[in-house]
Amino acid sequence: METRIFAAVLSLVLALASMGPARAVVSESLRDRLEASRQGFTIMTMGASFSIGESLRRWYEERAFQPAWFEGGLLGPHGRELLHVLQRADEHGLYRDDYHLATLADWRRRVAQGGDAVADLDLLLSHAALDFADHLLHGRLRPVDLFPDWQATPPELDLVKFLVTLHESDPDRVAELYAGLEPEDPRYGRLSILLQRLRQTPPAQLPRLPGMTLRRGDRDATVSILRARLALQGLLPAETPPDADLFDEAVDAAVRAFQKGHGLEPDGIVGPLTNRAVNTDAAERSQQVRANLERWRWLPRQLGERRVEVNIAGFSADVFENGHAVMNMRAIVGTRYHKSPMFSGRMTYLVLNPSWHVPPSIAVNEILPRLRRDPEYLERQDMRVLKGWGADRIVVDGAGMDWSRVSAKHFPYRFQQMPGEKNALGRIKFMFPNSYNVYMHDTPAQRLFLRTTRDFSHGCIRINKPLELALYLLRDDREWMPERVQATLAGGRETTVKLRHPLPVHLLYWTVWVDEQGTPQFRADHYDRDQRVIDALNQLEAANSKLLN
Repeated sequence: METRIFAAVLSLVLALASMGPARAVVSESLRDRLEASRQGFTIMTMGASFSIGESLRRWYEERAFQPAWFEGGLLGPHGRELLHVLQRADEHGLYRDDYHLATLADWRRRVAQGGDAVADLDLLLSHAALDFADHLLHGRLRPVDLFPDWQATPPELDLVKFLVTLHESDPDRVAELYAGLEPEDPRYGRLSILLQRLRQTPPAQLPRLPGMTLRRGDRDATVSILRARLALQGLLPAETPPDADLFDEAVDAAVRAFQKGHGLEPDGIVGPLTNRAVNTDAAERSQQVRANLERWRWLPRQLGERRVEVNIAGFSADVFENGHAVMNMRAIVGTRYHKSPMFSGRMTYLVLNPSWHVPPSIAVNEILPRLRRDPEYLERQDMRVLKGWGADRIVVDGAGMDWSRVSAKHFPYRFQQMPGEKNALGRIKFMFPNSYNVYMHDTPAQRLFLRTTRDFSHGCIRINKPLELALYLLRDDREWMPERVQATLAGGRETTVKLRHPLPVHLLYWTVWVDEQGTPQFRADHYDRDQRVIDALNQLEAANSKLLN
């Protein structure tokens, strides 16, 4: 009898020992670390040094310092699912080592080291869980650090409550709950899939295309390199034809298709811009996709069921309803020296037959020098000179002034261009008040819309379908039927029309997207905004790698 009791007790002891360190020991170890971090101590956990923020401390304090992911030396079902989710972080263009995956993957060996090791692993996994949630929700970078004029309302979420919800839900829902933090727009998902495809593309073992101009009918050994590179894009068969050095009809068609997908003039001529795009390999494109995924995470999650989006890099503006573009417009955006800003606003009114109050910078830097050379410029442009505001405002005789004696440093005047055919704003402007004084408007320079690259403005957005957009915005306003809009425009009087249904406007910067047909679209990084994001992400990765080594 005593032998059987002893055997049973021994069996129980061995079973308990196999379960790993006692929960109380792990809990005390967690409490010690979190209290030490509150006092300013740097916590080194399994070779990783990281800041323990208030969210992480609150998460464990609300749990009375009980481990969240490990039980009896084993990784629980929620922890296993969480680890699977973290291992797919690179699908979002995020850096796997930010989430301690090398250490966590080795958890089985490490738990054998005792309660402190289990506490460390639990702490690392919680830290990774919070960081990954934050990065999906807000991005890896702070946009204002790179672009001080960035304006957008980021999504808000109590990350500790998110972990509580995750922990209390079925383990099978862990991936689903994290997916709910991503931008819900399907374009984000398509971009993530493109990133995976690019990363799976083997490095091109091909020479770079030399910087020479090629067109249909040319015969040169360089054409065979062009063929091979177009074949990598799926635009030509992989098999080499007998006459590979001839720029024939098939190559011409492939070049035009390639140019369309890269926002280039589809003329079939391989010039400097097409050459540069053809030589850009999958690894470089992957970095470009990462930059665009990161910018997606900076945006509000609800862009608006009905909204206007301007893609600065794509020189386009679109009206969206229920996730689909219902109107496409060509756009002219700011030059490299007068960049159009990225921000979200709200369109509240439009102006028919607008006058143009010339911004002070343009008045002093551009118009004043012209007037010194050409005193009749104002009359030809139908402009008048104003001084003062409101009741104190006076109209000055600009034709009778000696503009060479007017100080640019202390310029007391304003220029106003009257409504009409010469007005720089055209016949309609669309207002979404903002601190940049940027808006959308018509333009008399319609020929510029025929250009492929359209960065000609001082920052405002010119569109090629202003009347169509105005009628769309006023379609539910019985006071502003199309006939009245047309009559008001014909009358030439400046008229403000308040929108009954204001709508969001987003000025965005997409250099890569995948259209609804599944075709990747690439655009040039005219403002170098991609490169700034790529450089910042790479610097973070380099710093992280240095810590790990």
